[in-house]
Amino acid sequence: MTEKSFSCDRATMQWSLFVLLLMGQRVFITCQLYEYHFIKEEMRWNEARAYCRENYTDLAKVFDLTDMRRLQDSAQSQTQAWIGLYREPGRDNRTWRWSLPGEEYTENKTCWGAGEPNDYHGTPENCVRTSEKWVDVICTNKHQFICYDETMKDNKMFHLIAEEKNWTQAQNYCRQHHTDLASGLDQIYSEEFKTLQNSTGSKVNLWIGLFRDSWRWSDGSNFSFRHWDMDSFNDGLISQAVVVEVNEGKMFVLLPCQYSGVIFKNHTVMWTRNDLNPKTVHLQREGGDDLREQNQRYSERTSMRPDALDSGDFNLTLRKPTESHSGEYTCSISDGQEELIVRHIWLQVKGHK
Repeated sequence: MTEKSFSCDRATMQWSLFVLLLMGQRVFITCQLYEYHFIKEEMRWNEARAYCRENYTDLAKVFDLTDMRRLQDSAQSQTQAWIGLYREPGRDNRTWRWSLPGEEYTENKTCWGAGEPNDYHGTPENCVRTSEKWVDVICTNKHQFICYDETMKDNKMFHLIAEEKNWTQAQNYCRQHHTDLASGLDQIYSEEFKTLQNSTGSKVNLWIGLFRDSWRWSDGSNFSFRHWDMDSFNDGLISQAVVVEVNEGKMFVLLPCQYSGVIFKNHTVMWTRNDLNPKTVHLQREGGDDLREQNQRYSERTSMRPDALDSGDFNLTLRKPTESHSGEYTCSISDGQEELIVRHIWLQVKGHK
């Protein structure tokens, strides 16, 4: 673990923040009620927490977006910092939470569909969509969603967003344009929410503000607020994007993708590029390759291991790559209903100079 700057507090509210600044001087922040202080010293996270507990209260916790903005304002444009949020890995350590700060989750089996939540096929499913009942799914799926607006914008408490986004993008949209994703039983089962949900004309899957994670606040607080960087967030499923560079004229390039989850006979492995139409680069089913919808620029250029669905080796071989093959590739697995993104690959094919 690297050494980083941090902050502590003396406030009766007992809030503090451990901060790493990546630009300029490294410091850390404390919150005394609504006041934060930078401390110009570098320590490891555990050392900083011990320092704060010995000399102040603890590492900082953040209750809502208002606190986060105060924190950012006091950081004087230095944008990244440690806070007292840490992870306890393991599925058994996940806790259900509502996105809207202050809304407590209470277990209610009647809300869930039959057999839910279930981590379908052994895949961690940490976000919730609803139509008639709740279903846990992977957070990278894309659905429409309903935002809650406490200011009653346009005289409405709820706003249906027809554009499909993944769960974190939907949360970010709601927080930017309204208040948050619809959260809590009072909201989800209100007549206004139901009317808006039924206005879609069919049982459309919609994100709601229910998620689970294994993150904890250092001082033991149960705050549900999360404010992830949209470019770096993942819920434990997607490996970091890999960059592959190759010179044009090479015989082939290998795009790596390894999967360690449970694989069933109805699963399909897909390589796609979302900037193309059709977007399919390569597709393999249980019976072998299915290239009927393959984009023509990849015709007779791609291959995978015949036993990919048995071995979990989803590597893609691309023969005679050209500059037109540069772009972002997605390696995923699907059962026909849900798609699990395994890895993103950015391929850069350099032309002859």
